[in-house]
Amino acid sequence: MPIELDPIDSSPSGYYATLADLYAVAGERNIIDYSDLSGAGTLDAERVQRAFDDADAAVNIALKRNGIAYPVASTAEFFELLTEGAARIATAWLYRARGNRDVPVEGQEGSEYYAKMGGWNKEANRLLGQYVGHRRQTLATDTNKQYAIG
Repeated sequence: MPIELDPIDSSPSGYYATLADLYAVAGERNIIDYSDLSGAGTLDAERVQRAFDDADAAVNIALKRNGIAYPVASTAEFFELLTEGAARIATAWLYRARGNRDVPVEGQEGSEYYAKMGGWNKEANRLLGQYVGHRRQTLATDTNKQYAIG
């Protein structure tokens, strides 16, 4: 009887977030549309991977600036804050890097493009800030635990 191997998952993924996390931020159809520059209506895995790489780098930079060793273990307390932040950064990257802008809603001041970008970026910064705050609070109140702080 031949051994059947599971196919290797070739879905794009980051260290902090997965494709499912991006779908949770903006919806599957939107992520597909933001990634697809060809008009084929399919997910461009290479572009999504670039977005994940950018998001991972942005999270690591934020951690480094705050004196926190990185990458953070996925089992770490409050890791979900980094996941949600990275998913928003990757979504914003895909949206920004597609090269076109949404048409503003008639009678609405400003641009939907900047409203979406600002919302995702603001929320990502808030989530990363929360993570940093939790780490600092944990360090200040629990001297028995050892944390890698750079």
